[in-house]
Amino acid sequence: MSRKLEYVVAATLVLVLLSSAFVFFATSSTTSTVQASESSGEERFVRVSASATIEAKPDTASVQMGVQTEALTAEEARQANAQAMSEVITAIKEWGVSPDKIQTTGFSLHQYHEYPPQSVGEDKRTEPIIKYRCTNNISVETNRLDGIGSLIDKAVAAGANRVHGVNFSISSKDELELVVLQDAVKNARAKADAMASAAGVSVVSVISMEEQNTYWSYPRTAMMEEVKGMGMDSASPTPVEAGEITIMATVTVKFGI
Repeated sequence: MSRKLEYVVAATLVLVLLSSAFVFFATSSTTSTVQASESSGEERFVRVSASATIEAKPDTASVQMGVQTEALTAEEARQANAQAMSEVITAIKEWGVSPDKIQTTGFSLHQYHEYPPQSVGEDKRTEPIIKYRCTNNISVETNRLDGIGSLIDKAVAAGANRVHGVNFSISSKDELELVVLQDAVKNARAKADAMASAAGVSVVSVISMEEQNTYWSYPRTAMMEEVKGMGMDSASPTPVEAGEITIMATVTVKFGI
């Protein structure tokens, strides 16, 4: 065999060995990946969000009211306000509110300028009148929701000339939040069961749960800003309706299938 032929045979053998090695390593790598893919179980789950809403009647009301007085001196304005507010608080207590349910929410005494009206065609600017305004606001809490109107009427008759509004609340807030959260989770499970059933599988576990938000909607009765000069008729009682409080909760649950 010539030397040239020996070189050709040797080169052929090398190519055959290299091809075999490449096939071997390629086959080994593919088998390993498939095994890893088969051995690592992929997590199967369904994630749903659901809400629940309940309504409850409030059992507490808070009425915001106050007295505003004006005078040419700060002391006169303060004294007039103190006397009027004392009479208002006395009337509120006589209505049935205990002293610990009456709270001062704001007090102010400040100077302001009042300009007299000018006659038509008058060019001369009149000097402003320096006056003082004193305001004292209180919050009154009561459980007698059917008597809120009469409470307001009694306070106004005693001298309150500012009624800002009525806020309603409920004492069993924590208990109601737990109930609405439970209902939201139940709704989430019902949705997950429906989806899993349609896909031909079943819910087998709960992987995670998360509370998204809990929302409270309180009824609020807006009252007139200033009573004085509004022509309130004492023969017509102030109507106030408590309505209902709405509580809504939303949860997100991840179920294993």
